[in-house]
Amino acid sequence: MYLGLLLSALFLFGMGFLAGYILNDSLKEIDGQSQMRASTANSGPTNNPGRLEDSSRNSKTADRRKAVARKSRSQKDEEESGETPEETTATRGEIMVGLQAALASGNKDDLGEMLEDLADSSGEPLSEEELLFLEGLLTEENSDHLHALTQALIMAGDERGVEIVMGFLDNNDNSLANRREILDSLERLPPERAREVAPKLADFIASDPHRELQAKAARAYGQMHGDEGVDSLIGLLDDRPDIKPEVLFQAMGSIAGKEELGSMIDLMDNDWSREQKRSLMESIGRASLEDGNPDTLMKLLREQPPGMSQRLVAEGIENLSHDLDTDFLADALREVADDPRAQESIARAMARNGGKEGLELLLEAAADPEFELSDRALARALREASGPEATSAMMDLLANSNREDIVETLARGLSRNADRATMGAMLDILESSSHPEQRRAIARAIEEGNRNGLPPERLLDLISKENDSDIARNLGRSLERLYPDLVAEQAGSLFENAESAAERVAYARLLSRQSDGAGLSNIAEQLWRETDREAAHEMARMLGRNDDGIRRAREILSNPEVHRDGENRHSILWGIHSGSSSQNQQASNFFLQIAASDRSPHMRSQAAEILARRNNVEALPQLEDIIGQERDEAARSRMQQSLERLRREASRQN
Repeated sequence: MYLGLLLSALFLFGMGFLAGYILNDSLKEIDGQSQMRASTANSGPTNNPGRLEDSSRNSKTADRRKAVARKSRSQKDEEESGETPEETTATRGEIMVGLQAALASGNKDDLGEMLEDLADSSGEPLSEEELLFLEGLLTEENSDHLHALTQALIMAGDERGVEIVMGFLDNNDNSLANRREILDSLERLPPERAREVAPKLADFIASDPHRELQAKAARAYGQMHGDEGVDSLIGLLDDRPDIKPEVLFQAMGSIAGKEELGSMIDLMDNDWSREQKRSLMESIGRASLEDGNPDTLMKLLREQPPGMSQRLVAEGIENLSHDLDTDFLADALREVADDPRAQESIARAMARNGGKEGLELLLEAAADPEFELSDRALARALREASGPEATSAMMDLLANSNREDIVETLARGLSRNADRATMGAMLDILESSSHPEQRRAIARAIEEGNRNGLPPERLLDLISKENDSDIARNLGRSLERLYPDLVAEQAGSLFENAESAAERVAYARLLSRQSDGAGLSNIAEQLWRETDREAAHEMARMLGRNDDGIRRAREILSNPEVHRDGENRHSILWGIHSGSSSQNQQASNFFLQIAASDRSPHMRSQAAEILARRNNVEALPQLEDIIGQERDEAARSRMQQSLERLRREASRQN
């Protein structure tokens, strides 16, 4: 019996000791938590909250606090008592204490919820210390919470909070993505706060920030005004002349519905620039398509209100064509038969965004006299299209058109993606056509061709047969662009063996562009014996680009045995003038020498005329002496006129 009592006593003693140990440990833990909260409350705003360090789940203990409306008792107590507990809403100060404590412990899981509660709270505005703490959270590390931070700063921070948010927007060091997030948040402000923020946002728009931010800020400004969004933007047109109208027009188009169309259309009857009207027209179009019905656009195309033209409406339709079906575009094309520019816009829209069906309708319209579709409009539209049907239509139009602008438009469109067969067909037209404008347009356009479509042997053959120096020069440029190694190796021999003047000019140009300047000797040597006046002028122009070339030209003109007929001598003189800079002293000396001592009176007077045209007022004293010694009366009279012109220029400069 005694043994049983002894064991019972020992058991009770052990249980008491264990309970005391557990109670003591719990009291220590509670005391430690209290000290930690006190320390955090005293030092919270002075910590650097801009960078939040993530801690492990195990370190997040029972001190995680949520500054939200709390139940006064736990759910267990609620069930036991059967009573509905009273809800108590934390004050802004309490929310901030909880927020700072959570962040100090590395816990930001509930950051968004806490900030939302702070924005929804009431009471006195946050203190400067609290606002600076929130400002420190506006960092890249907290980009997921920028919306909530913006709302909290503006709703709980009064004017100072608005100032902090706008300062973040103004700072170009902050990323575009984060600043866009801020603007998204501003759109969602309640009306009473939005009215206070709006003037600051207008200032930001006027500061001409990055165009993407400017457009988004203008949209936010309109959204902040709710149903009066478009009217608020219209008000800025009058009140803020420092804001670009097109920015406001773009914002209107992004928020307006059909009910605002009347106000936007009325804006057309103002003194806007061409680009501003185009922006406004596009916004009107977007608003009219809010429900997907394009009837308003068609009405505007048929009858325009004051300040609007059919061409402007057509351009708006072109910009919105990805939202319009091909049948509508075909009907629109029928309405603009009397306006060629409007035709171009609608036709381009059909070719670019109408797909195969749009192209088929466009070609049907081109064949239908009722549409009166001009070749120019068709050519510019086909240039935007792709595929075998478009290529075939372009080739047909190219072969049957002699207008230079139409041919060049088609040829450039074909050249960009032409295969060997298409490019070969274009070269066949170039070779066989009897229309110079058509041939020159094709020659200019094929410079954009590719190696697959322009083999070197075909280009060399065309150059050798060409008599038009402009066409030969363009073919030479194509050869140089596509086959630079061939040109570097063979330009000299091609030039020496050239038979026609046009061929010589084409290869002379390639020689003149060689970086080592070796080609100048070949060109100068040919110039001694060149018989074609146009070729002589072009070669002299190439020599005039540097001092050594000018010196070589002077040697040619000084030799009495060269170019006795005198015609090519004038070509060389004016070629040097065309190729050299008016500031080139070597060129000025060249013309003074010709004016003073050339054997031809006409050459002497022309050299004086060139000096006057180049406004070489520094040559006045020398030219006066030269004229004083001139014996040919006719030459002296012409030179005197040049002298007077140069004196007037000197007087103007002084």
